[in-house]
Amino acid sequence: MLIRVGTPGGKPLAGPVAAPLEKYSITKSGTTLLVDLWYIMKSGDAPRMNRNHQGDAIKIKGTVYPVGLGCKAESRIMYKLNGKGNRFQASVGIDDAYSGTEPGRFRILNEDAFGDRAIFDSGKMTKGMGAMDVDIDVKWLGFILLEFRGKEVIADWVDPRVTSN
Repeated sequence: MLIRVGTPGGKPLAGPVAAPLEKYSITKSGTTLLVDLWYIMKSGDAPRMNRNHQGDAIKIKGTVYPVGLGCKAESRIMYKLNGKGNRFQASVGIDDAYSGTEPGRFRILNEDAFGDRAIFDSGKMTKGMGAMDVDIDVKWLGFILLEFRGKEVIADWVDPRVTSN
């Protein structure tokens, strides 16, 4: 059965327009900041671009960072690398705005959480430890999943970027 909706002679509704590939995937050589890309999947609260999760400047152990993703506990964000990335680089840490004492943990997974194939694991981090640098090989990966866990902990992915040639 087919149901026709509208009026005779009326214009059909416009369908969705596909987003250009460069908005949500690595497409060019050089450095791509993840804050400039749309994530393709998230679990938990959406990341804050260039702000901590509370909307303030990103600040880890007294140092302010202008570029990054602010997140809160149990956050997962997936980005499409399209097999074009060589290195993923960032710094990670617990934001100074967090007033608790619980630890947090950053992991980067190859593609999705179901396979649980971590290609980076920060181990437990606490407020005051300072930022930890991340520099990992992502050659040939289609996607990466940035994961942060910690009970109500506020944390940041500072200057997250993918380089390719």
